[in-house]
Amino acid sequence: MTQRFAFSTSKTLLAVAIFTSMTTSHAEEPAEQQNSTNVLPTISIQAQKENPTSYVATKANSALKSDAPLFKTAQSVSVVTREQLDQKQARTLADALEGVAGVEAGKLGRRGWDDFIIRG
Repeated sequence: MTQRFAFSTSKTLLAVAIFTSMTTSHAEEPAEQQNSTNVLPTISIQAQKENPTSYVATKANSALKSDAPLFKTAQSVSVVTREQLDQKQARTLADALEGVAGVEAGKLGRRGWDDFIIRG
């Protein structure tokens, strides 16, 4: 046997209103502000460049065949230096272009040759 309870909407809303008004919410009191400031000691750092010969290239040959500095080049340029090729021990084009942003290299297509695709 099932029993049905008749709920009155107005009585239910009244009960909810009474219960919610009984609960009190307390805001946390703000912490006391301290006007003191901490002065940290001065730290001096002296260092020397670890590797004076780095992988940073300052010039690169381009399609324009000019010897312009890289900071005056209008597009994004990735340079693979001789030192990087030696460190990677690159034997193929795919080895040389590994890790270059925007370049996918490897045996592409049906020919099985080393190929590369440049994004953009």
